[in-house]
Amino acid sequence: MATSFSNFRQRFTRAPRYQRICSYALIAYLIYALLLGLLVPYLTKSIVPEKVSALLGRPVLIEDVTINPFTLTFEVKGFEIQTQEQQDFVGIGRLTLQVNLWKSLFNGSINLETIEIDQAFANIEKFNDNQFNFSDIQEYMAAQTTPAETPEPGAEESNDASGLPHIQIANIGITNSAFNFKDQPSGAVLNYPAINIGLTKFNSLAMLVNPKQANAPTPTYNRFNLSIEGADESAVTTTGRFQLTPLEAQGSLALKHIKLMTFWPFIAKQITAKLESGVVDYTTNYRFIGDTTPAENTTTPQFITDSGEFALRSLILTSADNELINLPLFTASGIALDLQQQLVAIDNISTDGMQLHASVHQGEVDLATLLTPTSLTDKQPPSAVVAPTVTEKYSADAQVWVINLGEFNLTNYDINIVESWITKATKWRISPLNFSTKAISSSYNAPIDYELALSINDNGSFASQGSIDIKQQSITAHISLEKLNLTQFQPYITPYLNIILNSGYFTTKGDFYADSKGTTRFNGEVQIEKLVINDKKLNKSLLKWQDFTINNIAFDQQANSLLIDHIQLIRPYAQIIVAADKSSNISNLVIEQKLADKTSKVTATAAVKSATATENTMLIEINKFTLTGGKIDYTDNVLTPSFSAVIDNIEGHVGKLSSTTTKNAELDIKAVVNKYAPMTLKGVVNPLIPEPFIDVEFVFNNFELPSMTPYTGTYAGLDIDEGQLSLALKYKLEKNHLEGSNHIFIDQLDMNNTKDSDAGSFLPITLAIPLLKDSRGAIDLGVNVSGDLNDPSFNVGEIVLKTLSNIILKAVTSPFTLLASLVDSTEDLDKVSFANGSTTLAQVEQSKLDSLAKALAQRPEIKLNIKGSYDANADKKALQNSALNSKLSQSTGRIIEQSTNAADLPVSAGMTNALIALYELETKGKADALRNAIATQQPALAEPELEQVWLRSLYTESRKVQVVTEQQLRGLAKSRANTIKSHLREVSKVDAGRIFVLSHQSNVPSTSTETTLTLVVK
Repeated sequence: MATSFSNFRQRFTRAPRYQRICSYALIAYLIYALLLGLLVPYLTKSIVPEKVSALLGRPVLIEDVTINPFTLTFEVKGFEIQTQEQQDFVGIGRLTLQVNLWKSLFNGSINLETIEIDQAFANIEKFNDNQFNFSDIQEYMAAQTTPAETPEPGAEESNDASGLPHIQIANIGITNSAFNFKDQPSGAVLNYPAINIGLTKFNSLAMLVNPKQANAPTPTYNRFNLSIEGADESAVTTTGRFQLTPLEAQGSLALKHIKLMTFWPFIAKQITAKLESGVVDYTTNYRFIGDTTPAENTTTPQFITDSGEFALRSLILTSADNELINLPLFTASGIALDLQQQLVAIDNISTDGMQLHASVHQGEVDLATLLTPTSLTDKQPPSAVVAPTVTEKYSADAQVWVINLGEFNLTNYDINIVESWITKATKWRISPLNFSTKAISSSYNAPIDYELALSINDNGSFASQGSIDIKQQSITAHISLEKLNLTQFQPYITPYLNIILNSGYFTTKGDFYADSKGTTRFNGEVQIEKLVINDKKLNKSLLKWQDFTINNIAFDQQANSLLIDHIQLIRPYAQIIVAADKSSNISNLVIEQKLADKTSKVTATAAVKSATATENTMLIEINKFTLTGGKIDYTDNVLTPSFSAVIDNIEGHVGKLSSTTTKNAELDIKAVVNKYAPMTLKGVVNPLIPEPFIDVEFVFNNFELPSMTPYTGTYAGLDIDEGQLSLALKYKLEKNHLEGSNHIFIDQLDMNNTKDSDAGSFLPITLAIPLLKDSRGAIDLGVNVSGDLNDPSFNVGEIVLKTLSNIILKAVTSPFTLLASLVDSTEDLDKVSFANGSTTLAQVEQSKLDSLAKALAQRPEIKLNIKGSYDANADKKALQNSALNSKLSQSTGRIIEQSTNAADLPVSAGMTNALIALYELETKGKADALRNAIATQQPALAEPELEQVWLRSLYTESRKVQVVTEQQLRGLAKSRANTIKSHLREVSKVDAGRIFVLSHQSNVPSTSTETTLTLVVK
């Protein structure tokens, strides 16, 4: 064996040199092949898993390692890092690396033929906010690592001016790989079972564009593609090219069928609403440049996208099995982004067919609450106010992003809202809702043109076209609200008014302008048609009209003016019904609110008044107001029978009204009451000036009073058989001072007691009417009023009613005063005076009776009652004097007047003897005894004086014993009554049938000689 080896060595040393070199090379290559092809794979498979496992603290497996030393192909199969529980964590099914040695040698570059990774996988799991299934690796490596010493400061490493090494790789690929992420806190799972990445002809020095040949064909270096497909059929793909020096990439990106449900669990706990479906698609071209200013010290990256297309489809959000949002489609096209210009441009945003369901309660929209993250709704502690830093100030002044939108289109939206804040679950539906705009820029350099159209509960439509200038904070628009059904607002009226809206349509059209400077203008018209309002108590028509239109409205807040060309009211109708319980359909129309509400209302009203008082007076002008075909029905069911009245054919106009001009507007209103009684209201008015001016005349003719019998029968117990009422009222208001005259004319009024009523009147109407009627059967009354409207105690209605009541009461309580006024007399015509014991009329009394007769001629229905009277003392004395004088006349033979008394008795011897004889005869006394008694009582009297006193005493004592009976006194009273009647009949020519002398058998007045007359209606 030794000899053979020695011989081989000798022959080898003697062999030519090239043979020896080749032999050495062959041996080296075989050794290289053995080491690289067998030993290295063995050692790698044996040692690497153990070393890596020791480094990571995890089980590490390698299924196989192979190296082809001839093709320089390196392959690792079944590399896997497991979890502590020996479950799959990350791994590579196959890793292949092939080096092109010859190209590397010839080109002077690092040249790889292939880098391939196949069936790689990664399973990431999150346990909580801070723990993942790889957290133990970090903790294990940190525990095994010895803290490194801090290096001493030294010279910084110099940058290699040569840049990146020249590396070429023919093909890089990651195929059939998978990624799985499981988030235990949210339950979300992201599973992407098909991940493929390809990079062809990688060249670290290749450029996207050859700078030396700008028009040369596009090179094929550094092309890449990425495809990530999810288990939910979603996909992310991107293709393109890139260069490394300077860094730049360009390509296209596509997100396909990205299902939002996959990612929803990450935020599901933050959002109350529940996502049911939603798919996102997005495509774009992009370009990234690492540094556009390489000559400068700062890095300025650039990122550009164009031709972007975004679509959101089938978005459905629910809450408690109730659908909140259903958005079939939302798209954005022509999306472009420029990072350096900080510009986002979108050609078009369109959305169609969204259905939205929301409710409003306590001033909050449930949709906002359901979609707002709970982290934002949690109460945060108030933050301290910090002055802005220099950086913040710089940032505030820095360029901001600009977003430009070509157009926006929103179509066929269906908005459903249940309002439970003011009412009890009132449903509102806005559908279809269409809204579009032209170009919009976040720089707001130009106004935004828009169009809006919507329908409200299928009971009205709204449209608007115009422009909004956000920078100037102004809006210019044409608005049109067509036939908005007012009945749908009934739930909002019910808490405040006892009415039922049965019908009504509101329409308005016009041009509107407003800005932040306080300018508001509106030019247009307003119309309410087919309005029907019923009262809630009787559910009968309360108010209605065919059409109410305000034409050519011009409102200017800045000019503080409101100009209206024409207000027209067609066929208005109102009905007032008084029920049997005395309630009416207009009583309690306003529902009383709580005290707190009242207080707030009063406060608010006071504030409004105060604010209004401080403002300049608004210019209000109404060119014309017309009314046609009006009607008012009045029914009073309290009465038996019920009372009804109709004011029909109400029409007229009011001329130009102005709050500033002194020119007054013409007023002309006409109507007919109960078919036959015309009424007019004419004059001039100006109610809009600070101190309103009114000068009007109201005339009402020939109203048939028998229709008022239900009132007179119920409250006065009288039926009206005949009569007509006419009114002429004139009122003038100037500088808050009112002057008015009320002329009331009642013709041929005839009333009788009704058989169906026991009611009595607080006014003696049956007596008042004949007293007020003139000889033609007419009652003509006039009442004037005057006062200051600023006086709280001044009330026109109360004054007129009180005056009329006083006229009637005065006519009844002082009828002769009324009669005296007819003949311009101030005498008491109801009192006729007589001398004591006399029945003869003095001249003055005769004149008084003549005046009474003239007054009676003007009141033909009045009749006169006469009942004479006497004075029990004065008339008795007068009759006693008369009786005594008759006896003395007979005794003396001299005629003594009946009115003679003791003071004026003629003195003579015969008269003295007659008095003595008559005294002693009728008194049974002695005349001398009487004389002595007088002398004793009055001793100072002289003889002549004593004689005179004695004769008067004889006369007085004799008169006292004269007998005057009650019958005589009553006869005196009756004679006086007959004397009055005779004068009235024979002298004053009063019809005998109107004068009655009452019985004097009983109850004869006995306290005065003055006879009192009374009036009656018979």
